[in-house]
This record gives sequence, C-alpha cells and structure tokens, in this order.
Amino acid sequence: MNPKQIALVLLVLATLGITITLVGNATSKDLVGAVQTACINPNAVDNPSKKVTLRWLCRYYWPSANEGTIVERQIEKKFNVEIKPIFIDGTAYGIKRPLIFCGNGAPDLWWEPNPITLQKYVKHGFVAELPYKLIQRYAPTYVKHMNEEAPVTWLYCRVDGKNYGVPTMFMGGRYPTCSVWRKDWLKKVGINKTPDTLEDMHTALYRFRHNDPDGNGKMDTYGMSGSTQAWHMNFVEIYGAYGIAPLDWIMKDGKVVWGGIQPETKQALALLRQWYKEGLIDPDFVIDTENPGGRLETKMLSSKIGYHNGLGSDYLTLDHKTNQGFAANFYKLNPKADLTPGLFPKGPTGKRGARVWGSGGNMTSFGIQTAKDPEKVIRVLKIYEAASANIEVGMELAGGKRGVHWYFKNPKGEYPGQASGLPPYDNATKASMQALSFYAGGGGPGGAFVESTASTKTSDHFLPPAAVAYREKYCNEKYGIPDVLGKADVVPSSGVYLGDLRTLQINRFADIIRGAKPLSSFDDFVREWKRRGGDIMTIEARKMYKEKLTIYKELGIPIKKVENGKAN
Repeated sequence: MNPKQIALVLLVLATLGITITLVGNATSKDLVGAVQTACINPNAVDNPSKKVTLRWLCRYYWPSANEGTIVERQIEKKFNVEIKPIFIDGTAYGIKRPLIFCGNGAPDLWWEPNPITLQKYVKHGFVAELPYKLIQRYAPTYVKHMNEEAPVTWLYCRVDGKNYGVPTMFMGGRYPTCSVWRKDWLKKVGINKTPDTLEDMHTALYRFRHNDPDGNGKMDTYGMSGSTQAWHMNFVEIYGAYGIAPLDWIMKDGKVVWGGIQPETKQALALLRQWYKEGLIDPDFVIDTENPGGRLETKMLSSKIGYHNGLGSDYLTLDHKTNQGFAANFYKLNPKADLTPGLFPKGPTGKRGARVWGSGGNMTSFGIQTAKDPEKVIRVLKIYEAASANIEVGMELAGGKRGVHWYFKNPKGEYPGQASGLPPYDNATKASMQALSFYAGGGGPGGAFVESTASTKTSDHFLPPAAVAYREKYCNEKYGIPDVLGKADVVPSSGVYLGDLRTLQINRFADIIRGAKPLSSFDDFVREWKRRGGDIMTIEARKMYKEKLTIYKELGIPIKKVENGKAN
C-alpha cells in the first residue's frame, strides 16, 4: 500500500479502538507527514449562475431520512446547488463516518462533533484549511453571531495554528437546568419557602427522609438521588455551590485547572458524604441513569424522592395545563401533588450554579478536494449567512414556508410565538413532519443541512414569552459553569487519557460519598489523576487556552474576564 492508503487504514483502526505497531524504516509520523494538505483560496469568488453539486454528509437522527425533502429542495432552488446527501443515523455516526471516508474519500462537507476526530482527519489529509478571511467575507452576520455568542467554538476548528472548519453554536448549552421540588411535600414537613441555600436544602431533604412526607407511615422516601452514569449532571448543583465543575477545565487564580482535583471539590464531597450517611440520598444513585422516563424521573413520579435536579429545563415541565412530557405523567399519577422550580442552592461563600455544556456547538468541515473547487465552500457559507441574517429565510430553510408548512401559535400569528406545523406537518410521527424543524437554525431534521445559525435573540422569537421569563429567572446563564475550553476533550491527549481518568474520578467520588472509601482518599485520587495523564493534559489545556486567546485576537473578539470557567 502507498502511504495514503496506510494512513487511511490507521485512521479506521484508531477510530474503532484498535492499536497496531508499525515496523520498518517508516514511522506513523512519517506516513502522516507524507500526506499533503491544501488551503482554500481566501480570495476565491463565486459564480451564482453555476450549479454546484455538494456531497453532503448530514447529521440525521430520524430513521426515515431520505433525499428530496422539502428543506433540501428549498436550499437547492434558492442557492443553485444540487445536494447529494449521505444520511447516517445518529447512533452510528461515529462508526460509519470513517468507513465512508476510507471507501469513497471525504465528502465535500460534513458535521463534525469531536475536536479530537477533526485533528486526526487533518493529520491524515482529509480536511481543507479554511481561512478566516473567506468565512468573514461570505458569512459576516454568521461570524458576528458566533463571535458574540459562541466564540470558544473557533478553538474546536483549530489545528496547528490553522482553521479547518466553520463552527456552530449550541444556544441551549449556556442555560443550566434548574431543580424541581415537591411543593406539597415541603408544606407537609413544615417548610413554606422553596429552599435557597445548602442549609435550607439540607433541612428539606432531612425532613423528606424522616418526616413521612407521603403520609403512608413508612420510612420509604428519600430527599434526592443522583446519577454516576450521567456524569454531566450528577450532583452538579452541589459542586456549583462551591464554584466547581468537577469534570471540566475551569479557570482558577489565573490558570486553567481541572475542576475535579480542587480543594472545593473535596468540600462538596464531604457534604454529600454526610448527607448520604444521614440517609438523605437514595443509594441507587450509583446505578441511576439520565434517560427521559428513566430511573430518576420514575423516582419522582413514584414519590420516592421529593427533589430532582436537572428536571426543570422548561416551564412546560411543570405546567399543569400541558398534555405532554413529565408534567402530564406526574399529575396523572399524583393529582393532589404540586411541583415548583428552585434556584441552585447558595454555597458557603455565596456562589450558586451548575455545570453546563456551554455555547460551543460543533463544526462543519470541508473535504480537501474542495480546495480545487472553492465555490462549493462559498455556496455553503452563503447558505449559513442567509439563514443567520434573516429570520424569515432561516425559518424557511429549516421549517418550510410560513402559511404552507407552519404557523405562529399565538393570538396575533406573529413574532414572538411558537412555530407549529400545519396539517399534515403537525404530526411528528409522519415523515412529512420529520423533514422539517420548527426552530430557527435548528439541529433537528431540518437542521441536517442548516446547523444552528441563529442568534439567541432570533431564537427567542420562537419561544412563548412565559418560557423566556422562566429561563431568565430559574435557568439564567449567569448560573452556568461551562468548560473554559468549551469541551474537555479539545485537549489533544484527551483521546488517550480522558476516558480512563473520568471513570477513575466517577468511581472514586461515588465510593467517597457512600462511605466505601474515606474522605482522605480524595488526596490519593488527586495524585493518581496527575500521574495517569492529568499533568500532561493540564499542560496541553493551558496551551490550548493561549491558543484560544490568539484566535480571539485574530478575529477581533473582545477578551472577557474569565472566572470559574465562565465567559467562554
């Protein structure tokens, strides 16, 4: 095999988790270096009258995905393109994608969720370098929105000081999910105010366990539960009360550090350990899951716990009048009960909040062959720009034509309002509905092509005013603690160390909380974390943070004050 063929085989094997050793005179580094890279001309121009064919690998989670949907036809007509979509079910995306690359070469463009994977693809010669100048020239509004709302995502596209994609934003990622309390239980145990501090919370949880809030005469209720399997939401509000996101990179004393090895994390573990000893935490937290309708929600539905963090993401969750989701099921089973949202508990130094995914989304990258045909790239940039610059166009590219496929569900039929499908596009079980996505620049079915392009201000036009007010009060972004690098796995060596260290941390913390190991074992964990790759990742994380600041300078993005991982 020639060097490129060997590099392709290595990529597939690496993706599948298979490791081999090269022998002979050539090393893996030599082979990767043999692959030539290409840069798209920053001064390239577009001829709109020329039809461009795009081999487009789409993110698609609907099993009925097929070519020729309403959204696809609209994009093709408006921008004079012919889309040759490649649909992969979301659950198989990570496995099938490298096989497609190796079989037929990289597509013209694809959705890339993982910075580490992009780094590999660049090294193996699949990706074209995309200068900022070209993006700014053909998608200025889109760049403006990215710079204002999700600038950290530019870091995901950066490899060896060069840009290899168009970042996207995750608008919902900046908002932490608030907790939900059984208001009727609070009243039953003599508490007339929703808990506000850790002390208040302890009082309520203790009484939920010991004061028989369900009135059955048995000690069969707990205050709360957690989920070691759902690491991104496990006791996050408790760690947040100490200003920590334990499984992310945060900023402390002017340096990037790992949240899970900080003294504040040990303080939070000590508190959780005491609460567990008092019986306030359901022992099942070590096996509970996060999936909708899963064990945590079931515990709330079945009145086993009276507090659930992470459930109150939307005001509809608690709306008595809704006929869908958790509220509908809860009030059917518990018609005399009452739920209320709660703010994140205030900690000993006045901090409150919870870990969030952050505003950074994913990436759209372009195959190396597009360097010879830059009009493909320019046409896609024009699509993103059109969807970002005009709310009506953005909705049309995601959800079809207003009055034909959808309408605004409010008395005046205008902004602001919730977009809803018109028959037959109002039935989510039908393929016709699955071809549309009723939110601006959505990542759903319509978003298979137009990935999150709208600003938060634009997106809020598609939410009921009550939903926006609820979010501002209970899920305000000021309470969110994002990773200072956007994603923990943006660090190059995370592919080697992060999975192992995350498992080590989750298991050790669970053992400390439930008393299987002493609190002092946290110090042993810190040393082990550093020795098993943590120190290497920390050096790289600090280098990545400097690279982030360099990117901001190049793009003219103001450097905000960063505290506890915020302002990313």
